[in-house]
Amino acid sequence: MDGKMIIEKWKNVQTYEIGKMHISRGMVCQDRTFYAEANGVKAVALADGAGSKSKSEIGAEIVCQKICELLSEKFIDFLLCFEEEKTNQAKHKKNMAGLSKV
Repeated sequence: MDGKMIIEKWKNVQTYEIGKMHISRGMVCQDRTFYAEANGVKAVALADGAGSKSKSEIGAEIVCQKICELLSEKFIDFLLCFEEEKTNQAKHKKNMAGLSKV
């Protein structure tokens, strides 16, 4: 073997755990994780829900899902934008502005 490890099968495990303070106050866990795969890209996101807002666990879940979907669907676009940053900052800024509207 040449010392390189090739991963042929990926396993995905996600979890979040309610903290002691939330338990003592009868609050739900507001943290969320999500995993998505598309176009050969695997994306993982984690969001720390805003404890001061009601239903922030729902917002955290939606954000995680949307981030993973966006990253896995538009990975090449993001990659190209960051590569162009090294050579052409004006073009990079234009590309990033366009991606922010996705």
